[in-house]
Amino acid sequence: MRKWFPWLCFLSILAIPDLFAAKRAVIDSVTIAGPDEHTLVIPPDYPEYTYSYSCTGTWHTEGELDEEKEEEEPEFEVEYSWSAGGCEIVGSNTGSGVTVKFRAGNSGNASVSCTYSVVCKSGAGSGGSKSASKTIYLPVWDTYHDIGMYVEGATISPGARKAVAVGESLACSVTPSSTWEYDRRQSTSITTPLDAIVSSGSPYWQCSSGSFQSSVIGPSVTWLAPETPAQGVCLKVFFDDVPYPKPENEAGTTDDAAAEAGEVIVDVVKIDRLECEEVTSKTNDPGDNETVYLPVGFNEGAVTVNAIPDPKVGWPYGKPAWSGDIQSSSGGTATVDTTTPGFKTVAAECGNIIKIKICVFGIKFANVWDRNLQHAQDSYSNYSKCIAVEWNASPSELDLKNYLNIEPNTLNFNDIKKYVSFNIEHNIFDTATIKDGCLLDYKGSDPDDANIYAFGIQLLCGDNIVDRLIVVIYSVETQPEHTAWIAQNTNEG
Repeated sequence: MRKWFPWLCFLSILAIPDLFAAKRAVIDSVTIAGPDEHTLVIPPDYPEYTYSYSCTGTWHTEGELDEEKEEEEPEFEVEYSWSAGGCEIVGSNTGSGVTVKFRAGNSGNASVSCTYSVVCKSGAGSGGSKSASKTIYLPVWDTYHDIGMYVEGATISPGARKAVAVGESLACSVTPSSTWEYDRRQSTSITTPLDAIVSSGSPYWQCSSGSFQSSVIGPSVTWLAPETPAQGVCLKVFFDDVPYPKPENEAGTTDDAAAEAGEVIVDVVKIDRLECEEVTSKTNDPGDNETVYLPVGFNEGAVTVNAIPDPKVGWPYGKPAWSGDIQSSSGGTATVDTTTPGFKTVAAECGNIIKIKICVFGIKFANVWDRNLQHAQDSYSNYSKCIAVEWNASPSELDLKNYLNIEPNTLNFNDIKKYVSFNIEHNIFDTATIKDGCLLDYKGSDPDDANIYAFGIQLLCGDNIVDRLIVVIYSVETQPEHTAWIAQNTNEG
């Protein structure tokens, strides 16, 4: 085995002569020049196209020739070998330059690469190679930051929950903390152009009920409430961008999703009804069912009317608006005078109008005698009126409503009878009853004895005594006593 070793070494040297070449090529740099960006192919507006790239390099030699061996000066030649990704080489790929084509579907970054080789063609030398690559960027756009970060802190008016009358309007406005936002273009470098978020299309408003008067777009709008009451109507305002004018044949988008800047909550209110004492009105044309009958002087001269809202929330500012025969008003309550008789109409408005009538009536005994209390020697000094009627066998009744004076004079007893009653406070020598609401029934009295029968009658409105009357029943047998009673009790005597 040993005797073959020198021969093996000799054969190895013959197989790789460049390892011992006198001069060798050393490549310093390789550079590719050409467009840095490419764009999308979108037929027919953006058809296929080509770009050209060139490769340049610098190199030098190292080492010396061996004069003893009489080595020949080497000759070197430069060679090129191109490859591409994301695009297609058109023509030769072995020259100092190359042409690449972009087709539909080339939707990402592309690249070209070139292997620059210095080859020893003759003489005592050795070559070398070095590669370079160039990325051909497809510009990609994105929205960078969500619009929401630019509308944080926006000021919305009204800022608190609001009540509005049905059918009326509400002015709304929004002021953003910024009127711009940034988009981003990523390519060989990154740029962040500004994008407007306040424009002819932004901000815009939406509502869960009602409508906007003329436009839903703009920092200030007018909202119209619906004609029906509603609780918690939501008005929302959004900001959207005007997409930066990105070239169509570049990738990505500059169109941000719209962002909500805030909301206004509104209660839409109307008057459900008016209430006074035990009477309720839900109409603007009140009839007898919507009329309150009250005696003069009721409740120390004043009665209140209450407006009830629908829904049961706070009233809008300045509502309800009261009108008609009122003394004063505050919020949902109005006061009406009851010191003088007459018909009064009270109206309240909150988008709709509801009315209620109040009849203040005066009632007292009339067509009777005034008692001469100075002469009357009895225990009934609070009875200042009296009347004497002759006993009648059939019917043994006295219709008390015939002895009443009612104001206003357009009223009759039937209009107010459910508010008026009679009570027999005193029975003198006999008893009587009130029947059918206004008839004094004295049929139990005996006209043949020598007594004068008298009854103390109270006239009441509700629980209040408004007048008193002594009714005397006499007969032929008691005429002298009757004459004496008149002399004592009345101015007639």
